[in-house]
Amino acid sequence: MTREKIKRKRRPTSKTSQARNYVRELREILIDSSPDALIALAPDDTVLFWSAGAEAVYGYTKSEAVGSRLYDLV
Repeated sequence: MTREKIKRKRRPTSKTSQARNYVRELREILIDSSPDALIALAPDDTVLFWSAGAEAVYGYTKSEAVGSRLYDLV
């Protein structure tokens, strides 16, 4: 395989990038529309993701929760 072909294989096409962005946005919309409290944590229990359902259940906004330790919030 030539170097140019290898470079083309590594570079995502604009359609691929658009599709990934669309799927990412769709996933965020679906997760945020769930009434359930969805929370993602780092290994040290720092909040990485806080859904709209978590806001409703626990009363903290996403900006207040993300970066905090879960046990300080609940």
